[in-house]
Amino acid sequence: MDELALLEKNLVVGALLFGIGLIGFFCRRNMIVMFLSIEMMLQGVSLSLVAWGRYHNDWGGQMLVIFILTVAACEAAIALAVVLTLFHKSGSLDIAI
Repeated sequence: MDELALLEKNLVVGALLFGIGLIGFFCRRNMIVMFLSIEMMLQGVSLSLVAWGRYHNDWGGQMLVIFILTVAACEAAIALAVVLTLFHKSGSLDIAI
């Protein structure tokens, strides 16, 4: 497969992941779904970075993705603590309360 065609396909999938995550973040009020949407947006960006790194034969994109995954893991731990605290105080995960 041509490298340019592979790059285009990966960028389209990355853009779709980012778009679905963005729509999910703005359309839902449940905090868990919102955090999952943010994770989906991060994965879309990560896929795009890996695709650009492969296209340019550079390891910079892959190294940046490792840092993004590390930050996402830390963000997930903090988000879990926030969600548990919110549920304990209000009894609901709806952000409109």
